Amino acid sequence: MDAESGNPYQAAATTNEATTVLGAGRSVMMRRVGVLSAAKICAVMYAIFGLLYGLFVGVFMGLATLGNTGLDGSSAAAASVGISAVMFVMMPVMFAVFGFLGGGIAAVLYNLTARFVGGIQLELAE
Repeated sequence: MDAESGNPYQAAATTNEATTVLGAGRSVMMRRVGVLSAAKICAVMYAIFGLLYGLFVGVFMGLATLGNTGLDGSSAAAASVGISAVMFVMMPVMFAVFGFLGGGIAAVLYNLTARFVGGIQLELAE
């Protein structure tokens, strides 16, 4: 927040200015995000989402395959297990790769945008 105008959306004059906000802590401006660290965090979070999604989709695709059994139920059961295993393994990997790429791109875009707009205001507790 700019101390002179009282505008909370205006960037502070110096980079290490921290103002007390209602005595609860200090307010700081996040001006830059580490691209690699943001990409790694996003990759791990998306891998967890992919694991849950792969489990969900794998189970339901397996059940759908079992529901469509023809005369030979054993081959359908093997296909069902195979589909479930592939979903359970491939989804977290695919989600992690795209999460890494998306997190890195988002961090680069944030860094470029923060140069012109200022950044995100954070309140830190002591």
